[in-house]
Parts: sequence; C-alpha cells; structure tokens
Amino acid sequence: YKGKTYKTEPIYILVQDTPVTGEQRRDIFVKARVSDTFPYVGQQIVYLFSLYYDTRITNPSLSLPGFDGFVAKQVDKDKESATIINGRRYRVFERRVILIPIKEGIIDIPPAVFSCDKVVEKNRRRMRDPFDSFFDTPFFNTPFFGGADLEHRIFRTKPLSVKAVPLPENPYKEDFSGLVGHVDLTGKMDRTNIKAGDSVTLTITVEGTGNLTDIEAPKVNAPGGVKVYPDNPEEDIKIGPAGYYGKKVFRFALVPVKKGKYGIPPVRLNYFDVKDGKYRILSTPVFKLDVAPSEAGKNGAAAVQSGGSAGQEQAGPPVIKKRVKYTGHDILPLKESMDGVQNRPGMPFYLYIILLVFPMIAAGVVNLVLVYMRKAKPLAAVMAARAKESLKLAGKKGISDEQFLSCLYRALVSSVFARVSESGETLTASEMRQLLSEAGVEENIIQEAETLLDRIESARFGGSAADHISRADLLDKTMKVVRRLIK
Repeated sequence: YKGKTYKTEPIYILVQDTPVTGEQRRDIFVKARVSDTFPYVGQQIVYLFSLYYDTRITNPSLSLPGFDGFVAKQVDKDKESATIINGRRYRVFERRVILIPIKEGIIDIPPAVFSCDKVVEKNRRRMRDPFDSFFDTPFFNTPFFGGADLEHRIFRTKPLSVKAVPLPENPYKEDFSGLVGHVDLTGKMDRTNIKAGDSVTLTITVEGTGNLTDIEAPKVNAPGGVKVYPDNPEEDIKIGPAGYYGKKVFRFALVPVKKGKYGIPPVRLNYFDVKDGKYRILSTPVFKLDVAPSEAGKNGAAAVQSGGSAGQEQAGPPVIKKRVKYTGHDILPLKESMDGVQNRPGMPFYLYIILLVFPMIAAGVVNLVLVYMRKAKPLAAVMAARAKESLKLAGKKGISDEQFLSCLYRALVSSVFARVSESGETLTASEMRQLLSEAGVEENIIQEAETLLDRIESARFGGSAADHISRADLLDKTMKVVRRLIK
C-alpha cells in the first residue's frame, strides 16, 4: 500500500479425519443393545450389556433391568475380550440375556446400571526416607497402603425399546405347535416286524434353535388295531450366546393287537420359521409295521382248553411211581427135555388182522371221546379259570412290574371273554365295549372296565406311570372288576 507491503500473521488449521467424541475420550463407558428390535412374539432375541474400560477398577456392581414383557434367561458364562477404539485399547466385559417377547406391541427396556470404584494413582513424591523405595512397589502401591485413591463412578445405558410383531395367521390345517425358531424333524422306529401284543418304539426328534421347551408332543395317527402310548419327553436343551439350542425327543410305544400289515402315517410338525418369516410343515416318512400272530394266537385253542395263561407252560399231572411187586409167576421153571414141546395149529390170518387193527381203532375212539369231553367244557368256565389264575400270579411277590401288569391285563381280558362265552388273547377298549354292550352288561361296569384297561395299558407301555403305580390298589381294582364280570 503506497509502495509498502503489509503481511498478516500465519493461521494454521488442523484437519482430522473424524472428530473424537466424548465417549472415545472416556476411560470407562457402557453400552446396551438387542439383536433384533422387531422380533415376532415367541422369537428369542439377545440383550447384550457391554462394559469398556482401560483403567483399573474395583468393586464392580451391575444391575440389569427387569425385562417386563419378556421371558428372560441369563446366559451362564460372561465373555471378556479386548478391542481397539480409535487407537485406544479397551478391555471388554459382556453379559447376555435371552429374551422372548410374550406380548405384541412396543416393550420398553429400562437402562442397566453399572457402578465401580476407579483407582486413581497419587502423584509420586520425592523420596526422603530410605525405606520409601521398599514400600514403593506394585504390592504396596494400592488404595489400602495409600498408593492410590478410589473414585466412585456410576454409569447407565440408554433405554431400549422393542416392537414385538404378532405371528401371521396359520395357513395350514395342522395345529400350530407353538415353536418359533428354526428346527429339523427326524423319526425312526426300532423294529418293523413284531408279533401281536408286542410293542415297538417310535422316536420323534426335534432339533434346532428356538423355544424348544414349549413344544408339545406331536400327534401320532395310528391306524385301527394299533394302540399308541406316549412316554415322557427327553430334553437336551442348552443356552448359548445366540439363545436356546438343542433337541427334544418324544417316544411312543406302538402296540398292535391284531396281525396284519400297517402303515403309520407321517408325523407332522407345524412351526414358525423365523429365518423365512413363515409357517413350515416338517414331516417324517411313513413307517411300515408287519405284525405276525402272537404265539398265544397261534395256539389259542390249546391255550383256551387247557385254561393256562400266555407265556406259561402247563405242567401235566405228576407221574406216580409204584413199587415193583413180585408175584411169583414172573419167571416159569425151565424145562430141559423135549416133552414139553408140542405142535399147535397156526393163527388164522383174519384173526391176526383183527388183533392188529382193533387196538388202533380202540385208541382212536378213546381219543375222540377225550377231545369231545374237553371241547364240551364251556368256554366261559375256561376263560374264567384263566382270569383267576392270572390274578393269583399277579399277587405273588418278587415279580417285575412288566409281569405284574401283564397278568392284570390277561385277567381283565379273560374275564370279558368269559362274560360273553368267547375266547381270545387281546382286546381294544372299543372292542371291549362292543362285546359287553351286546352281552347286556351294565354301563357302569363297562366304564369301570374301560378305565381299568386304559390304566393298565398306560402303565404297561407308556413308561410314565410304571414307576408310580400302587400295586395293591391296582390289583384290588382289577379283582373287583373281574369278579363283577364273571359272576
């Protein structure tokens, strides 16, 4: 200006990539988040609390929110790790809680509260005492020995909210199982060839992730002639960082009561797949079952006429041994001369034939008479005798639960057949009702017999009741029903 040059002072500008936030400058901070803010009702999500710190702390205390509106389960093992944020190394403590929303709509999650004491070291003073160097060690440089101060700190996470979405309408005719997650379904049968009256085990396994504990036993639609008895389910369910996972096993005892070839329809499971966001139907294959007649059924006539029970050999009458009697005429005196030898005329051929055939004819006639006499015995009396014998065996001490229940079943079935003057080995509840109704038995007796049959078969094949039955009570009820049927 007017021949002169004027200059300002230089201005320096510092340009950074990103601004450093207050959180990144702090030595302790906390966070909380959920894995999904729009879950379905019944879908498991993960609530994660995280603590970041790069300084010494002591006396930590964590208070998680109440999680109203959820079914909550804390993961057993907490996780500790390290991470670097904006060039600063932090230690990280994480605690997870599995949440399952039980209602639709917005569900608020209050803040979690964490408190601790931060260790603040004092400024080092100049050593004036020769013993200062001895006490200036990591062991003695603690709050307890005056090496540091404690600064109490309290932290709160931000409140969270989750909007639980209701499940869509079930598009299938099968009932919804209540399972929300992602699973697979498998099924197997331990045998395919059995005899009538025996049992096979059908095992259905549901494995995957989700609320597995809420699954009810799937329905097994067995054909007529096959009874189904469910056992108690077995669970092998764990909880991990992502939620519940594992498997639930259902077992069913299938008991065919008649011979034939059966097809067990597929077992189907209707559940909501959170990965696809829709209902899915899982299905097992058809199970084939080839049922042969029972041993008792093959020899039913012989078993009925003898009055014996299935699975027991009938002992014949004991053989009575007699002492040998010497009559004095067993051995005749020997003759050494030829005087006693005389010629006698030969036997006519027709007489030889008669003597040969007559014993066989006589034996056949006697056998026919005996068979007729045995058949003439009323079936009602035979079946009643079998029922009484089975009750007698059931009352013996030392027999197993299986033997005890088999005897009760045989006694009840035999008493029904005795009432209608028929023979048989097995009966379904519907068959029992039909036989007794046609025989004019009172309705209250029929209901008692049906209830007793169901209780015996459930304990025999279901497994759940076999450990808790009262033998005396069950035997007493069976005896009362049997007496009313064969009176």
